[in-house]
Amino acid sequence: MSLLAFVFCLLVGGFGANNELSTVLYRAMVAMAGTFVVAYVVGRMAKKMIEENVAAAVPEVDSAETAPRPENFTGNSGRESSGGDR
Repeated sequence: MSLLAFVFCLLVGGFGANNELSTVLYRAMVAMAGTFVVAYVVGRMAKKMIEENVAAAVPEVDSAETAPRPENFTGNSGRESSGGDR
């Protein structure tokens, strides 16, 4: 994202406005640094949100693993049908 902002500033500021090279590079680097900071903050927020959602879902997974399974019910006789005894 930051690199795209840098390239955009180079193209628009350099070719579009006919500014000096030092001015174009300075503005492009400032835009790149600003975009980096914004993208870093958004990425950290997204990571924290995902970690919180995964932590909230873990108890649900643990309770599903300890739930009784159909073969453990008393109504199951444990016999398998051979398919031909109908």
